Amino acid sequence: MIVGVRSSWRDTFYRIPAKILTIVFAGFLLFPNFSWAQSLTANVDRSTVYQGEQVEYSVEIQGTLRAKNPQFPDFNGFRVLSGPNESSNFQIINGQMSSSIRYSWILVPLKVGSLTIGPTTAQVGGQTASSNPLTMQILDRGTPTPQGGASSGGNSGGSGGNSGGGGGSPDIIVKAEVSKSEVYANEPVNVVYKLYFRKNLTRYQVSKLPSTVGFWSEDLPMPEQNRLPDQTVQGSQYGVVVVRKITLFPTNPGQLTVDPLEISCDVQEQRQTTRQRSRSIFDNFFDDPFFNSMQVTTQSAFSDPIRLKVKPLPTEGRPETFAGEVGQYNMNVTLEPKEIKTNEAVTLRISIRGQGNIKLINEPKINIPLDIERYDPKISDRIDKNSGVIQGEKNFEYLLIPRVPGQQKIPPVEFAYFDPVKKQYNTLRSEPLELKVAQGSGILSSVTHSVSREDVRWRGQDIRYIKLTTDNFQPKGVGFAGSAGFYGLLLSPVFLLGIGFLYQQQRDRLEQNIPRARRSRAYTKAMKAWKLVDKTKQQSSEIFYGNLTKAFAGYLADVLNLPEAQGGSLETMEALAETGISEEVVSEIRAILDSSDFARFASGSDSAQDREQLLQRTKAMIQRLEKDINT
Repeated sequence: MIVGVRSSWRDTFYRIPAKILTIVFAGFLLFPNFSWAQSLTANVDRSTVYQGEQVEYSVEIQGTLRAKNPQFPDFNGFRVLSGPNESSNFQIINGQMSSSIRYSWILVPLKVGSLTIGPTTAQVGGQTASSNPLTMQILDRGTPTPQGGASSGGNSGGSGGNSGGGGGSPDIIVKAEVSKSEVYANEPVNVVYKLYFRKNLTRYQVSKLPSTVGFWSEDLPMPEQNRLPDQTVQGSQYGVVVVRKITLFPTNPGQLTVDPLEISCDVQEQRQTTRQRSRSIFDNFFDDPFFNSMQVTTQSAFSDPIRLKVKPLPTEGRPETFAGEVGQYNMNVTLEPKEIKTNEAVTLRISIRGQGNIKLINEPKINIPLDIERYDPKISDRIDKNSGVIQGEKNFEYLLIPRVPGQQKIPPVEFAYFDPVKKQYNTLRSEPLELKVAQGSGILSSVTHSVSREDVRWRGQDIRYIKLTTDNFQPKGVGFAGSAGFYGLLLSPVFLLGIGFLYQQQRDRLEQNIPRARRSRAYTKAMKAWKLVDKTKQQSSEIFYGNLTKAFAGYLADVLNLPEAQGGSLETMEALAETGISEEVVSEIRAILDSSDFARFASGSDSAQDREQLLQRTKAMIQRLEKDINT
């Protein structure tokens, strides 16, 4: 029995190919110090930052290329801009083999104080490993950076927040300039947000709009040239651009606050290079600062909150007709025509023009005599924002129907408002309106008050008049039986059966010719997939761009009869060129696929407008390919 076991072991060993044995023994000889150390290490690039600045948090797992079931922290108190971003590293130096996998996040702290990021746990090499928790100090934007603290802090930018600069002048500052800090309720306040920058900006955008609870807000048009002359702030030269202009109308008295405006910028700056031991002559060549001297970093900055003291409107001298309007206004009242017959219509127009919250102007109170019937007004407004203030007009148009003849008199129309400049109430009053009404035909004045509004409406559907033409009468004895429609309906089953037979034959031919079947169904399949992608525009970039690439690459694979996995490969581009497709179209196809992959895996800007443009480019290219390949 023992001899038999040994003989079987030898036979198994001798059957192992010599090449495999050589590789195994060479591995033990070349890498005697090989080991798989298990460790999780968490790091942040800065332990002290300002509120609103971006910080990178990373977890590195050393000793294995893949960790099972990693459990990441919740990042309470932070807003996650991107992550987890995964990267792996494997190297051999002097016989020492090492490998690691790294997860990273870009975070923005949301509140001031001490924030703790909990540990990350993962199953590594059959064991549970845990990283160290990290505590960060988040400073207010007006707090000076402590010595050795944040590397991209800064000082308060007057009326705005800042980012960058390492304790000196910040790279970017956001300022909110307010026309007034103390106003009356419903008095307009103009706010201009400006971005100050010391370094080149490749991109900037408003990443978070302020909440305007307690205000009625109106956006003002931006100037065509929003770049302003450079200014000196805290001893440093800054470029200045206007990023937003709004007018706020506080609706209630009290202390009101407008939240900060957040702006995200891509700042181009000199790369801080450190020479390290290189593994390749090519690394030495391309790491030279001459080829890679600039880098782009993303920074965020906040404006300071806007605090307004809103005073209540005075009660002294307030007119009875006052309904809450604040501003400077004038009024025009017209009545046309001034001579009319009973049961005919006359138009009363009230136009209020001026500066203020035009949309919230209430309907003026008018006293119409009982002998004149009044309909609800037609209301329209026109607002002009080009001058930098909210101004315009609001029109009220009434339809009046006099029922009794005689001289009718409409009392003056009154409109009251509060002027915040003069700090007093004003009442606009029109002249009395006179209307001369003559007796018209139809309804008598003695029964006028019993007439309803239906008397002035067209009632052409109430009476069925006697028809003077015969229309399409049929002679007696002529029916449907025996007509062409009758025989057509009778033969329709045979016709439908023939169509079904031809359709089945076509399907059988397509099933026997798979390339032809894929080609004929490619466009319909692609359009269905495109519509499904369009429904995922609001989901994450990984889902949206992944589905878009899959749909477009699948169409290319069906058209060219290639495997699904090769839909966006180099072989696909070569096959397209062989079909006679122009180089311009092939380049556009490659650009669409590259743009989708870049937006899916990179952490660059990804807006709804970018997604819609790429969707339309993909659809247009599918339609063009369908036309070019068929011709």
